[in-house]
Amino acid sequence: MGEDELQELAKVITCKEDFIAFLGHLIADGRETPDKWENANAVSYIDGMRGYLMDTKEEDSENRSINWPRLAGVMLAARVYE
Repeated sequence: MGEDELQELAKVITCKEDFIAFLGHLIADGRETPDKWENANAVSYIDGMRGYLMDTKEEDSENRSINWPRLAGVMLAARVYE
């Protein structure tokens, strides 16, 4: 799956199942094209997320919101979840 397809999938996430499917595609992309990933390990990936959030405005032009505490909880759990 190419970059454009991943970008389109990200735009149409409306529920947990969509997000899980998106993560599956993102994982597959990382495994299939690791040379295209600047942040290929978990720590650098999280650092990239942090940097992106710091450098972009917290606006959502499509009026969808992120449940920030839930996302943080999922990321914390993923550190140790097998």
